[in-house]
Amino acid sequence: MTVLVSDALADRPTEGAQVIAGQVAEHVLSHGGSVLAGRAASVRAGWRALLSPRTVPVAVCWWLLRHPRQPVVYLPVGGLSHVVLARALLFCLAGRGAPVQLVLLQRYSDPPGWLLRRVRRRITALAANEHDVAALRARGLRTELLTPSVDPARVSTLARDEARRALDLPEGDVWLHVGHGRAGRNLTSLAPLAGDGLLVLVLSPYSDLEPGSFPSGPGVRVVHERVDVATYYRAADVYLFPTVAPDSVIGVPLSVLEALANGLPVVARDSPLTRRWADDPRVHLAADDDSLVAAARTATTALRPAAPDRASRLAGCRPECPPVL
Repeated sequence: MTVLVSDALADRPTEGAQVIAGQVAEHVLSHGGSVLAGRAASVRAGWRALLSPRTVPVAVCWWLLRHPRQPVVYLPVGGLSHVVLARALLFCLAGRGAPVQLVLLQRYSDPPGWLLRRVRRRITALAANEHDVAALRARGLRTELLTPSVDPARVSTLARDEARRALDLPEGDVWLHVGHGRAGRNLTSLAPLAGDGLLVLVLSPYSDLEPGSFPSGPGVRVVHERVDVATYYRAADVYLFPTVAPDSVIGVPLSVLEALANGLPVVARDSPLTRRWADDPRVHLAADDDSLVAAARTATTALRPAAPDRASRLAGCRPECPPVL
């Protein structure tokens, strides 16, 4: 019986880390496992324990002492660190050699080599992009690539014209970005597009907007409330992902996955965050901000496939849970 340990779980996920943690939790529970969660954890039926972050290591070790050699999946809210590795080793020892799998969603910091040497025979990892997979493997940690699934509720079968009427969007070019209005997301680089069409920024209502972190004015529509984001994906011509700073977002941008699931071509900055799509004809990776803007201008609705029918939509978005011990 697998136990999931995470401080990234929430009843109403508002961050990518929380969404992925929920997917892993559902997978563990559906296979008869248990969940030990930290702050903001879900209290839905079937979740076995709700603990504060300070007591999580103690509670997990106590659980493992009573259930030795049970596999542990550890999904910390941050990336790899010496504290995360030390906790993983502690779980392994308390479980009398229990296998531990780390799920790492953000850029990691290099932990001490002596600690890595102690854990790498006992611990495996899932990393959010190929860059981190390669870096962790180079340090001797067995690592595979994490591939989250897309929530079917965030995929629409509406035709573009229907979606635009529903949202009262004009004719002409519409570019879309979905995310958070925070510094480090590089949203201001999209400002030149405002003079050529409509730039729609659907920014999370669960976090405050940081002044100056995104463009505004004529040609820009900022949406900062709960909306049916799937309709926005279907209404747009191109999805834009300009973020390159690895410490400002989790290592796999869920919004790019959602845009592709809605049949929307993507123009993104080339970075470790997006390089998994380097060979995908639906995705253009731009070397710099100017190239991204130029590619966004030349992308046309002719690149956009027809709306999928309901059967194919659901088939393409069924949960593909990350591999778990």
